Amino acid sequence: MEEESTKKTLGTKIIENVTKNFDTYHPEAREVTLEWGKGFLKDIENIIQEKKYEKWPKIYIKVLGKKPVYSEHMVTVVYGITNVPPLPDWKTMLYSYDREKEELKLEWVLPQAKEIADVMLAHEEGFDKILIDSIKKFLSNKLPGQEVL
Repeated sequence: MEEESTKKTLGTKIIENVTKNFDTYHPEAREVTLEWGKGFLKDIENIIQEKKYEKWPKIYIKVLGKKPVYSEHMVTVVYGITNVPPLPDWKTMLYSYDREKEELKLEWVLPQAKEIADVMLAHEEGFDKILIDSIKKFLSNKLPGQEVL
């Protein structure tokens, strides 16, 4: 009985492993993105095919990357699903899926904070055009979801 209460949960093991290995191995951003991307499109596909959303002509999927309190080396991805464009905010991106056109579209993507956005805008040529365009529209209240402001 005592043995069971001292067993570590899967979550605890993952946190310990990530924290321990981070000190010896620093994955490059492209490696992290590749690993995350393997499941990301499947998540989007599952959301689009979800029965409770099948009558929605257009689905908006807001993606938020949050760092949990217990580890600075991990990010939790949260999906918000709605049938109207949600308010944009830093550290989020928005996809839409139009059922009639069968079109998945990246509506906008925003960096972690305004300070980062300011640096990106000062050096536009070094960043993705969609990212720069999203930042400019966000700061001008012109992104989908901001028209109600």
